[in-house]
Amino acid sequence: MIASEAPAEAPALDRAGTCQKPLSLAAARHLEQQAWAVVPQTFQDLVSRGRPVLMDVACSENSLLTRTIQDRTGDPDAASRCSLWNACDLATNAGVQLILDRLQVEQPTHVWISPPCGPFSPLQQVNQRTEAQKQELHNKRQHAIRMYAGASCVFQRCLQLGIHATWELAEKSQAWRLPVLSLIHI
Repeated sequence: MIASEAPAEAPALDRAGTCQKPLSLAAARHLEQQAWAVVPQTFQDLVSRGRPVLMDVACSENSLLTRTIQDRTGDPDAASRCSLWNACDLATNAGVQLILDRLQVEQPTHVWISPPCGPFSPLQQVNQRTEAQKQELHNKRQHAIRMYAGASCVFQRCLQLGIHATWELAEKSQAWRLPVLSLIHI
């Protein structure tokens, strides 16, 4: 044996006595990438611990957002809907209370609030020729304001519970000028 030559490394043995050979750099990188790929899902699983992913508020009965979450997770309980058709009317005290109660029980990781924006759309100004049209728009706006007040209560409760919430409303909607929304416009 020449002094400059290192002796051949004996393969490492694990506790069970099986031979382990060293990983190549490429194999180690691949293994590291695979490990990091599972971290987000593992973290989400730890954080959610059986909690629903989404509560969809003021949505349609067949909301695409809710259905997509349910399909992607493979779990029909991963997302729920709260709207007029199931007594969760944002324009009534009882409906808002029902949503607040469900928030407390279900503790979803995210709440999506989508009250109607139509009555405050800039296009509404075009169709105001008669007194009847003006009165009808006034009535629709009053109802929408009640819904915004209820949605504001839900939004504030989400913040108190540490639940991430999104309020869906068109950027150009005149509703953003309302006092009830000026408090939440972030």
